Amino acid sequence: MDYYQGVVSDYIAADRATFVSNEFWINPKGGPEWFIDALAISLSGPAGQGQGRVYLCEVTYSADVAKIVKKVKALSDNLDLIKSFLLEVSNIPEEWDVKVWLFVLRDNAAKIRERLGPAYKPKITHLEDVAPWRYSKGYRERDPDQNRRV
Repeated sequence: MDYYQGVVSDYIAADRATFVSNEFWINPKGGPEWFIDALAISLSGPAGQGQGRVYLCEVTYSADVAKIVKKVKALSDNLDLIKSFLLEVSNIPEEWDVKVWLFVLRDNAAKIRERLGPAYKPKITHLEDVAPWRYSKGYRERDPDQNRRV
């Protein structure tokens, strides 16, 4: 785990309704496999839906966005397979969404969105916003796609 992955994991876990498993291995039978920086399970989910959500989290501060774009496309194109795997190994409810969540430098976010195009819509959080002094440990405002404060 590199330095900033730990910072991001702390940020995610500061929402007490979200649980994190770092360096998560996705290995569905008969399919491709991936290591993701973190798997986050939010018990609160998006506003108005009243259900949880699973996030496939990737962290990068690289100026070269090609690798992260390729990985987002691979994960997004295989969400059904990944969800089946997660249902099998973690017992999450079937109605929960699975979504890619990127943590990238602010300067790279627009480049990533542009290279992904309109078909791919990961959640993106700027690394500059997850610094520990930007929120109280154990308490942070929920992201706009979640339904209440911690």
